[in-house]
Parts: sequence; structure tokens; C-alpha cells
Amino acid sequence: MPEKVKKNLFLAIAGGLLVFLLSTIVLNGRWNVQKAKAEADTVTTTVTVVNSAPQWTVYPFEDLVSATTTPTNVGAYVTFKAVATDANADDYFLAVCKSANVTPHAGAPPTCDDGAWCVSATTTSGTTSTCSYLVQETDTLETYDWYAFVCDAFEGQPLCSSVSQGEGASGSPFVVNHRPNFTSVSNDSPKDPGQTVTWTTVASDPDTLRGGDNIQLFVCSTNQFDPLTGCLGETLATSTFATSNPSASYTIPIPKPDKAYDGYVFIIDEFNLAATGTAQGSNSVWTVSNVPPEVVTSTITIYNWDGATDRLILTTEAGTTTGFKIRYQIIDNNSCWAEGGGSEISNILAYVYRSGIGQAGCDSAGEANNNNCYPEITNFELGSCSGPEQASIWATTTFTLWYHADPTVTSTPWESEVWKASIKAIDDDNATSTLGEGGEIELDAFLALAIEESAINYGSVIPGEPSEEQTTTIKATGNTGLDQDLGGNPMVCSQEGSCGTSTISVDRQYWYLTSGTEWGAPTSTYQNFLSASTTPVYCQLECPKSTSTTPASKPTYWKIKVETAQPRGLYTGLNYFFARMSDPSKW
Repeated sequence: MPEKVKKNLFLAIAGGLLVFLLSTIVLNGRWNVQKAKAEADTVTTTVTVVNSAPQWTVYPFEDLVSATTTPTNVGAYVTFKAVATDANADDYFLAVCKSANVTPHAGAPPTCDDGAWCVSATTTSGTTSTCSYLVQETDTLETYDWYAFVCDAFEGQPLCSSVSQGEGASGSPFVVNHRPNFTSVSNDSPKDPGQTVTWTTVASDPDTLRGGDNIQLFVCSTNQFDPLTGCLGETLATSTFATSNPSASYTIPIPKPDKAYDGYVFIIDEFNLAATGTAQGSNSVWTVSNVPPEVVTSTITIYNWDGATDRLILTTEAGTTTGFKIRYQIIDNNSCWAEGGGSEISNILAYVYRSGIGQAGCDSAGEANNNNCYPEITNFELGSCSGPEQASIWATTTFTLWYHADPTVTSTPWESEVWKASIKAIDDDNATSTLGEGGEIELDAFLALAIEESAINYGSVIPGEPSEEQTTTIKATGNTGLDQDLGGNPMVCSQEGSCGTSTISVDRQYWYLTSGTEWGAPTSTYQNFLSASTTPVYCQLECPKSTSTTPASKPTYWKIKVETAQPRGLYTGLNYFFARMSDPSKW
């Protein structure tokens, strides 16, 4: 029984009971019996209240508005809202149909005759009713009409309102935004660090209502993407919006290790709807090329063994002086770091040479010459590399010089020249830098000699008669041509009991440069008699500069003639040979 009928029946019963009670009180003497004669009468009234359809208070609308400029993406909901009032205070349903035909049902939701977009739950009269439709991938049209009704929940014969399609942009139809179609992608790598990689696509948008939606390309370092926020990892590149086939570019940073990198590609339209198609989310791998390293020529510095940078000093006679160093910086745009934690620089070749020889004259092992060219020195040590973000690295090469390497200081044949170094760096892919030249430095003159013989043995001599000719051989054990200064001490008696304390004066020894010369023969150039060691006499020996690991040499000839009164016995002494750099023209 309807609630309203129940209420009326209750009121009628209550009224009858009240009349009965009043009559009883009167009959018990409170009222005069005569007054009980009727002075009024009653009639019965009846009315039938029928059901009425709910009425629109707020016409139906889309919330959010689904229109040309704000379409609803597939996979999203279109939400419909309305407010209706029922005169019978019945609850009501909101039905959004695909056509203008609806059938109500007693105490149950209505049925849209040609299909429903959505039907709400029961809603209290005068309050907002809501229902939603999830747009499907199969909804291929761009617009869909809708027809809305409000129907009461009366359990007798329910009624529905007139149809409404809403008003303005929020009214029928709702507009569907479809996914772009992303079919292929490519990129133009490999590229060098500092160059640009560009991804190009074949992609389009199927919606034509708006003339085709604009679409945008994202290239991500990982396969993680949100259409609303973009790449969840590193964003390598994004395009501008385009009507089709968007492209995006990425400038490779310096440094960047040479290898293949992931590039996951995604396309969305201007309403943040992700594309469909085989290319969406695919990995368009891009590659960084290997580039050769570069030697920073301005950083090349040659050091002496003691750290000095003004000149190189040889220290070892007839041998090699070690510990000379070249320091320099190398830049590799693939970084100093290699995959697996090794070094990008795998080898360094250093070339040390006299500037007159030049880089071109000392750039291969076959041009090696201990006088002026030391090619392909491989004794290097790399500095620290912190990781792939570091492009430059310092390195040091240690080298040796032979004792006869050409000097470049004043009064030498090469005084207008210097020594230089060139560096060639090679990476782990065998890419080689150009030769970087620098590090100018002087090589000092190394004045050194050695005597091949350990003694001058004049043998037995007759006083007043010259001895047999003896020879001393000077060896140039430094890097210059040699003259000599000669001096000596008197020869003293070394045979006890014979010559006693007698001596032989140093000037009794006679030296000369041409074999067979007579003792004491005059010369126009020299005083050939030996002098005291404190005041040695100059000898223009003109021993040439050594040019190989075997020292150059030149003889000096000797005779002695003791005085006629010289006591018999064995005499010994010391002769001194002092090196003097000869005229450079005689080297």
C-alpha cells in the first residue's frame, strides 16, 4: 500500500475514536441529554492522488564537458549529471540513452529501448543524480548523441520525464578522442659526442573533427612513461606538436662513452592520450661513435730528471741518462673512462727530437737516431679518471737520452735550435690522435772524456836520448767535440835505494798530434812541452763529437827525454787531461 494512502487511513481511524470518547463523556452527565439533539451533520470526502513523472530541475549535462575542444579520451569516463523533483516525493533514476526511447519499470531502473550509455542508482527527489560511461576503444566515431530521462521509482505504474539532450557545449553529443597511430621510428645515429641524433617517425591521428589532433614524440632513456608527465626516467628528446610524423633531436653531451644506448619512443596527442601501434614504447637504440683522442699541445712540458724545465742535463758518460719526463693532457670526447671501468686511452707514443730534425723527420721507428731523434717512446703513466663524465686526463712519459744527444746551447752547432716532444694518443678502439707538438727545451752540453789507456809507459830510456813514441787515446764520452788541456806532476823516484828523491820535470814530456814527430820539434801553434797540472797547456785536439754508442776518439803522441845527469831508477807520475769543448766547426 502506498505510504500516502496509509497516512490518510490512520487519520480517519484516529478521528472516529475521538468522537466516541467525547460522546461517552456527555452521556455520563456532563451535558444535558436534551442538548444531544443534532445541531450538525457530516459528509464523507474522497480524493485519489495519482502518480506523476519527475520533472527536470537542472537539465542534464556532462561533467567534465565532452566537446570538440575537450573531448573524452578512450579509456576515460563521460559523466552525466542532472537534478529532478518528484511531486509524489518518489526517488528517481537518471537514464542516458542512445535514442529517445525509454521504458520505466515498477520499483526498478528504466530500460533504454535502443541501448543505454548509463543509468544511475536511485536518487532522492531534489538531489543530483549521476551516471558515467567508460569510452571504449571500439567507439570509433568521433561524436555520439545522447538522450536523457528521469524516471520515478514508483512500484505501481512508474513514469518518465520528457527527453532532454542538455544545453550548449555540455549537452549532446559527447565527443570521443581516439589514440594516435604510431607505426615506425628510426634515428640517424651513430653520431659523435657534441653532434645531434634525430628520431623520425611515421605517425598520425585518426580524428578529423578538429582537422586532426596534434601529436608529440618523447624519447626516453627507460621504458617508463606517463602520458600526463612524460618520461619517468631521463628525457632524451621531445618534439614540438605536429599534425603527423613528429621528429625529435638530442644533442649528445661531451664527453659521452662510445657505445649503444636505449631510446624508448612514445607518442601522445594534445589531449595526453597515448598512441597505439607497433612503434609505441619500442626501443630505438642509438649509438655514440668512437672519436680519436686529442693531445692538448699547450700542455706539453719536458722536464729534466731533477724537475727543472729550463734545460736537459746529461749525467752518464758513454751511457744513457734516465728520468727525463714529458707531461701533457689528453682529451677524449668519449671520456677517459672505458666500459667495464678501464681506460679509454690504451697507448701513448712519444717522440723526442731536435727541432732541426722536426716532427716529420722523427715520426716513425725507422727514423730513430740517438743524436737527435727518439721515436715511439711507450713508457707512459696515466693520471686519475673519475668516470665517464671526465673528458681530460693527464699523462707522463719517461724517456732516456744517450750521452751523445745533440746539445742546443750557445757555442754548439745547434745553438739556434731546441729539443721538442710530440705526443700521439691511441684509444681502446685503436683510434689515433694527430701528433701534438710542444715542450721546447734546451739540451745542455755534456763535456766528458775518457782515456783509453791506463798509463803512458815510456819504457827504458837513456839519459839525453828521447824515448819511443807512446800514445794516449781520448774518447768523447759526452755530447761535444773535444780539445784538451794537458798538465802533469813531476815524475818522482819510486824505487827505494836507487834514485832517491830525484824527480823528472814535467816539461821533459813532449806531446804532439802527428805520429813520428821528433821530441822537442817546434810548432807554430802550441807549446808542446807538458805543463804543471795547475797551469795546463791547451791542445787543439779536435776529437769529433760522438755520434753513436761507441765514443769517437783521437790519439795524442808522447815522448820523454830525461836530462843526462838523471839518476838511474824507476820514476812515476801523473798526467792530467782536461776536456775542453772544441770549435763547433770541427765536430
